[in-house]
Amino acid sequence: MSQLDNEMPRLISFYEEKKSTLFLILNNTQKHEEAIKNQDISQLEDLLSERQVLMRKVDEINNLINDLYQGNPSNIKLNNVRIESKKAECKKILGQIILVDEKNNKLFKGEYLALKQKITDIKANNNLRNAYYPSKQSSFGYFVDLKK
Repeated sequence: MSQLDNEMPRLISFYEEKKSTLFLILNNTQKHEEAIKNQDISQLEDLLSERQVLMRKVDEINNLINDLYQGNPSNIKLNNVRIESKKAECKKILGQIILVDEKNNKLFKGEYLALKQKITDIKANNNLRNAYYPSKQSSFGYFVDLKK
């Protein structure tokens, strides 16, 4: 039994952990849509912070996987049917994350543009109101208090 065979269960467990973490990221990303639609910036910030933690975990798992590949004495790529299927599952989930994230970005940009338009309309309405009802100019006067 070679060292490669000894590392296979560890490698498979790393890919399983990566898959479950990617699935958590997918669930988190799906929750972004509701937060954007509700314009709940606080919830969106919390979700983004949670997502960042999960992404760091995926990076750590990737480093562990790379260490196993690097530690292979014969430097043979670990191409195993089970490993390849785990890689494919992770890639599929990652693709889903990207699709949901792109949809959320479009939704966020739409909300941003709508808010920007509201601000522009408010400014235009203020200018129009000031044209019909100009405000009195304030005079810069001095106030002298004669009390002692």
